[in-house]
Amino acid sequence: MPAGNSITHMTQSQRAGYNIAEIDLSIELTWFTDSEVEGLATDGEYFYISTAETVIGNGDAWLYKLFPNGTYIDEVLVRDDTLNHCGGMVFYDGLLWIPLSERGLVPNNPSKIVRYDTDLLFIDEWINSSSIGNVHWGGICILPLLERVYIANYGTSNLYVYDLSRIRLNDIRPPPSNNIQDFVEVGGVLYCSKPGTSLDTIHVWEAADSYGNSLQSIGVMETDGASSGLTWFDGAFWTCEGLGSATLHKLSGSVSTFPSANGHDLILVTTLVAMICLALGIAIYLKRE
Repeated sequence: MPAGNSITHMTQSQRAGYNIAEIDLSIELTWFTDSEVEGLATDGEYFYISTAETVIGNGDAWLYKLFPNGTYIDEVLVRDDTLNHCGGMVFYDGLLWIPLSERGLVPNNPSKIVRYDTDLLFIDEWINSSSIGNVHWGGICILPLLERVYIANYGTSNLYVYDLSRIRLNDIRPPPSNNIQDFVEVGGVLYCSKPGTSLDTIHVWEAADSYGNSLQSIGVMETDGASSGLTWFDGAFWTCEGLGSATLHKLSGSVSTFPSANGHDLILVTTLVAMICLALGIAIYLKRE
């Protein structure tokens, strides 16, 4: 166990009537003593945590790099003037894509998406919200197959849909019509963390059309510890949360045990088989005639 981290293994249990993702492992990051956890991402080797200034004014917009066992590696200040709030981020195409905004839900300046490499070096500003207005961008996710970028407005619950050439294609409000904190894409499906009153929820969405310009809900998971950062690493969901402290959680189970598009795929396959059988039947009938 690395010095400075507290690791706890949690017992698993079943709760009838719910899709529950139990906490299998918790790692307290005792070196993290400031700011509020907002996002969690991985490049397949390291974890990255994005933060924001807290409600009482502590901390700032930081980007941290750490080993999956919780050991600290490095950090960089992401703040840009009044923009002191990093949101839920995503790792894509070798870079970390991070929403950067003012803390309030009614900001005085536009938000932006900034990109950093895995050495925590600033690369560029991918886009900002000037064409939309002074909005609070709180999360981002990408569907690689459809080349769609989804940016969450934490003030209105809207999602802005872009392509990778930065063209804004659509504004949507997928179910539920409330704020999403962080996203992760697994196998073409989006898993989205949201704070809850008793249990946190992970909403599961998929593209509702062949272009990915709209989304539809296909499931909901309930779990402890999924109010902020969410990522997928080494065959499991990992979350990170904390205000003035931070804890990593590994959720039990595999992606096959969670809501996914399998049910929709089954319906599609069944329909295709029925259509093929019908076509064969018609062909045989016409041949006999």
